[in-house]
Amino acid sequence: LTTVHGPRLRLLIIGGGQLSRYLASMAHMLDYQVTVCEPRTEYHEGWDQISGVTLSTAMPDDLVLSMNLDSNSAVVAITHDPKLD
Repeated sequence: LTTVHGPRLRLLIIGGGQLSRYLASMAHMLDYQVTVCEPRTEYHEGWDQISGVTLSTAMPDDLVLSMNLDSNSAVVAITHDPKLD
C-alpha cells in the first residue's frame, strides 16, 4: 500500500506526435498529471481518446510560464519544429 501526500507529479510534453502518445499513456499509468502542448492543428486528432491527458493549444513558452512549473514537474520536448523547440 502506497499513499502519497503532497502535490501530484506533473509532466508537460511539448509536441503531439506518435511518440508523445506513448509517453503520455505511460505517464498517466504512473499517476502523473499529463499536459500535452501542441499548437499545430494537424496533430490534435485522437488526443480526446486518451484519458487523463490535457491537450493545450498554447505556444510552449506561454504554457510553461502559465503552469508555474516546480520541482514536481518535468518537461519533455518531442518535436522537430524549431518554432516549438
